[in-house]
Amino acid sequence: MQLPVFLSRRWTAGALLVGLLLPGVARSAPADEVLRLVPDDVAFCLLVQDLRGHFAAMRESPLGERFLGSKLGQLLREAPEMRRLAEVRRLFREHLQVDLAELRDDILGDAVALAYRPGPPGRPD
Repeated sequence: MQLPVFLSRRWTAGALLVGLLLPGVARSAPADEVLRLVPDDVAFCLLVQDLRGHFAAMRESPLGERFLGSKLGQLLREAPEMRRLAEVRRLFREHLQVDLAELRDDILGDAVALAYRPGPPGRPD
């Protein structure tokens, strides 16, 4: 079935208009998309944007280098929690075939929200 010329032009113009406007409307900032998923009843929400960039900047900064060489940095590297983190890394590689750096950069890199919702009254656990 062939459309009349005037309908064909309107349809083409409408499709062109939607095609030009839709990407701008559909594309919102990663932080906006993440915050949209946070429930209204949370007590506290921490939003981290550009984790990938902040991590790289901190790692390459003079402060980051000094911290890693400091006594506190050495104590943190030798802490039992770091051994647990190494085990988590191994499990991620083994079962999900993804490294924690890839997870940070590809999944959490643009924006991540950490939300806390307290328990009901009388049962804060």
